[in-house]
Amino acid sequence: MPGESSAGWSSLISAWRSSGKNMADWCRDNGISYRKFKYRYYKYYRPQEFTNAGKFIPAKLEPPSSGAPSLQIECNGLSVHLSSGFDPLLLKQVISVLREI
Repeated sequence: MPGESSAGWSSLISAWRSSGKNMADWCRDNGISYRKFKYRYYKYYRPQEFTNAGKFIPAKLEPPSSGAPSLQIECNGLSVHLSSGFDPLLLKQVISVLREI
């Protein structure tokens, strides 16, 4: 396992990203502590994504127009459009995948 060197962690993070596996599986397969890997990844390589964590942002409400989605969620350049009657399980799966990106 790498020491405190950011170069060592950077190469491991690159290897994980190119593997196509989720973080937990990749760490297990490579004998690396998932908790340490996750800590390093979120502390040094994804800090910009958490600058608004836990903060509410203003919402702009507009009356729906014909054919418009009932709800639109935008975060970090990604947009999810939900119509009435959406599948909550599908939304949960989409959010899970987006967390891994």
